[in-house]
Amino acid sequence: MRRLICLLVSGFLGLPAWAQTETTKPGEVLITGIRAGQQLGNQAFLLRLVASPDAPLRIAILPPLALDQVPIPETLTAELLPLLSQLIPQWQWQLGAPPNTEPQAAASAPLEDDSAPGTGSEPIKQPSDSPASSDPRQQKLNTAESQDAQTQDPPLIPFNQQIMRMADLTGLDMALGLRLQSVADGYWVLFSIYSGADGSILLNRKLTLKQLDPNTLAQALKQELDALKQLPPVNDLGPDVGGELHLRSTPPGMHVYFDQVPVGLSPLILRQVPVGAHQLRIFEPEPYQVERIRVVSTPPGLMVTVNDRELGRTPVDFPAELMLPGRFELKLHSEGRDSFEAEIQVQTKPENIPVQLDKLPVQRTPVTFRELDQSSYLLNLMPNQAIDILLPLELPAGQILSQEVDAYKYSKLILNASVLNAEVLLDNEVVGETPYSANLAQGLHTLRLSKNRYRTQEQTVELLPGKTHEIFFNLRPRSADTSIFLTPTGELTPQLNVAAKYLGFGQIQRAESSELGHLYGVEVDYGWPDVFRLGNTFDIGIEVSGFLFALQSPSLLRAFPGVGGKLQFLRESDTIPISAALGSYLSLDWNRPQLVGYISLSRNFGDFALHLGIQTHGFNLNAGYTGWDNLRLGLLIYADSFFRLLTDTDESATTFYGIQAGYSF
Repeated sequence: MRRLICLLVSGFLGLPAWAQTETTKPGEVLITGIRAGQQLGNQAFLLRLVASPDAPLRIAILPPLALDQVPIPETLTAELLPLLSQLIPQWQWQLGAPPNTEPQAAASAPLEDDSAPGTGSEPIKQPSDSPASSDPRQQKLNTAESQDAQTQDPPLIPFNQQIMRMADLTGLDMALGLRLQSVADGYWVLFSIYSGADGSILLNRKLTLKQLDPNTLAQALKQELDALKQLPPVNDLGPDVGGELHLRSTPPGMHVYFDQVPVGLSPLILRQVPVGAHQLRIFEPEPYQVERIRVVSTPPGLMVTVNDRELGRTPVDFPAELMLPGRFELKLHSEGRDSFEAEIQVQTKPENIPVQLDKLPVQRTPVTFRELDQSSYLLNLMPNQAIDILLPLELPAGQILSQEVDAYKYSKLILNASVLNAEVLLDNEVVGETPYSANLAQGLHTLRLSKNRYRTQEQTVELLPGKTHEIFFNLRPRSADTSIFLTPTGELTPQLNVAAKYLGFGQIQRAESSELGHLYGVEVDYGWPDVFRLGNTFDIGIEVSGFLFALQSPSLLRAFPGVGGKLQFLRESDTIPISAALGSYLSLDWNRPQLVGYISLSRNFGDFALHLGIQTHGFNLNAGYTGWDNLRLGLLIYADSFFRLLTDTDESATTFYGIQAGYSF
């Protein structure tokens, strides 16, 4: 439906057919792709769509709860169901109850957090006849409420956790709860609309009815529900197939992307999600500044120390140098007072920044922690950086998946590699060198390690919140030997190398004539670079090779197979500037076998390598590119060199120039 609306809007505004539209959050579409010179210029336009989800919202009527001895007809909810379905047909009505919980028992169920999360929510307080939470600090946690929040009278029943569990099991978007109490002139009714996304209260209303009959109650509920402006955060992603995702975060208000498409702020419900693998991105968009941290007390005059530094007596503000994100150990010195109550006020710009006191749930600024009577507290202002979490998601068909994300519960990464000082790229950003460790946001991260002369390795890892992950990379050397065929230079690598080369622009000289010659060849080789280590300097390695080459000129064509061997005794490293080797190669022409010995020196310069081979019959100089992990290219110069294997005793060769290419497996 939204796609159709986007197309209609594009046509109405005169946008070209290739202009793109995308959802920015529920109810909004961002129109982009307008080229300069078109009717609307080269800007992007934000269009707010005031519309419900494509599919009807699902709402359950909970069994009513009596706040006194008022008799409640057993059939009340069953009679309300068809009436409300007829009066408000745009919603899908059904009967429901919190799972494994009777409504009366729900009143005494303790909550992990006795404030309803989410924008526009109101605190859920304990009723006077219900037991208090077992955590005294939890009772004293009060957040700053918005000016338009309405104080409800009487107190609400705290079963938002049961509402969320019911929504996760049955796919509900909302729940209607009724509380009844008898008064002198009839019945007092308190009804609440709960969001299935996080159990927060979308609407609280109190009514006074002269008689408790379903028709009167249904008409009164319809009148109030018609004015309901705040709907649960529900987003339909496709046709009426697939699964459903219930997403909640601590703290709420995180930006959510589903498969790179923005779908709103947490908590939210995604319905009609295509079956299969997806990616979920949850992030805080920007850093912040701390505007004020203030400590007040009753009575005033408490001495306050922060991180073992005296700030003064209450009321006292943090100095400018401490107005930073971080962890603060606060100590309140009563100095003989029997009791006191303190408050910690935190303000940031922008607002909605996560703050945590001790191990209480994370709250968002502006926040005031009240009724503090302990001598020490740990105040944690979350790091001044964007939190970006990428999570894999596998959604089964026809099922509801509930995802809880504690956004500021970090993972520990310890990263090591087979070589020191390898460059570490984390999510395409250079963050340091191996060995490397850091506290990172949970979820998927891309690690990439690279170092000169070694193959770049990349790996995607999933970090779990609160866990330590140790990862080891075994970096393999690149084949720095860019002059493979019959060329005794380059560093050994433990892999199979196949290469080909062409040489030309040289002369085959005889006593009576000279003619242009060409060389063609292929080679296969394999190395063992770590056969033996002598001290901290000498790395002994060996390599064997086989080759087939041909020398061609207008008057001759000679082709010979051969074998070769190399003994490497120096390997280039951070402390040794070159690789060095001794070796030889042998032509397998049984009528005229030839043996050539050599010493080779190699040096890498970033992604380029330079090789010099000094042989018993000449030398060769090669320059190659090694920036790719498997493919190698090189330019080479040969002065006599291995042509001794190919020429007769009365022949000689001038300098040849050529090109070569190789591949490593």
